[in-house]
Amino acid sequence: MADDWWDSERTAELGMAMKADWIVFGEIGGFDSDTLVTVQFYDVHAMRLAGGTYVGYPSADDPLGHVGPLVGSLMETVAASPSVPAERTYAVGDTGPAGGTVFYDKGLVDDGWRYMEAAPPGSVFRAKWSMDKHGVEGTDTAIGSGRRNTRLIAEHLDGRGESECAAQICVAMEVNGFGDWFMPSKDELELMYNVLHLGGLGGFNARGFYHTSSERTNEKSWQLDVRGGNWESATSKTNPMNVRAARVF
Repeated sequence: MADDWWDSERTAELGMAMKADWIVFGEIGGFDSDTLVTVQFYDVHAMRLAGGTYVGYPSADDPLGHVGPLVGSLMETVAASPSVPAERTYAVGDTGPAGGTVFYDKGLVDDGWRYMEAAPPGSVFRAKWSMDKHGVEGTDTAIGSGRRNTRLIAEHLDGRGESECAAQICVAMEVNGFGDWFMPSKDELELMYNVLHLGGLGGFNARGFYHTSSERTNEKSWQLDVRGGNWESATSKTNPMNVRAARVF
């Protein structure tokens, strides 16, 4: 179970299910003649370990007598730790934690996130949506659905033995230490286009077609032609197109 803390996605899902901003966890062990209690702080929204501290006491002492002072000391350390940053807010157009550009703020933390950032311009890639024309059950077009869409698609493609498709590349991406990227849904990509490209932000490459994680038919995904902001209806999932990944935090 302890190894699970190193799985950033599973730990973040646990924190989001608990509606927590931080998870504090640790262990008790021996160090020379002392007992050492270590704690670490996990930032749920950034999906990363953010720091830690430790407290020790002589092992020969009665451990129960140290519980009260130990808990108090740890709480003071956590509260004062420079590893736990003060909560900050972002505006649309700001640089996000992963070095991308914030293009959406829903105004409050809900379902574990408030903001959405587009990946840095240099991380745009071209890929097929799938190698064959087949359907994926359950994708949606709404803002907030891209992350789930991407997981559904990637799992479906993995099960078919396909590889190097857009959703799979997004799931495997790591940019500036963050590995929680997804292919935006139809409404998310449209918002990204309106805010970034039309607003002159984020280095949006206004050339060609972009895939979304929203399925249109078994043969087609929703694909945006950023040269005019139009939704393409003729091209297939099997055509390589641009993908600009996104993440929430």
